[in-house]
Amino acid sequence: MVIGNDSTSINTGGGSINMTNSAVGKGNVVKKNQAAISNSFNQSAPSNDSDFASLLYQIKAELEKTNDLPKHESKDLKYHVESAIEAAEEEPPEKERVISQLNTVQKILDTLKNSTVSALNLGTIVSKVLATASDFL
Repeated sequence: MVIGNDSTSINTGGGSINMTNSAVGKGNVVKKNQAAISNSFNQSAPSNDSDFASLLYQIKAELEKTNDLPKHESKDLKYHVESAIEAAEEEPPEKERVISQLNTVQKILDTLKNSTVSALNLGTIVSKVLATASDFL
């Protein structure tokens, strides 16, 4: 089954996140029951800590939709994303911990990107959020 070109907009309170499923046209085929993650995650720059945390919650939600990641790596990814969320919600936010956890997520996804569509697309999302973290936190 090839995925259609669906899109959605999510309002995070500080601007909309536009997500478009762009797996089509790149030769990616999604197998039955395989979740596809958007690889065109467009977000406005967060205006406060809550907006940034919303981006991390979106990564967590996308991760929970996957079913093509190996079980052990999926568990590790969830742990590190949740740790990043906790650090982002601290007063003041723990910038170094957020970035460290997201870098770990990125490294795990990099090892899987040639074997799963979800890892490739999640990796793209995480790298965009990481760029925002450096500027925002």
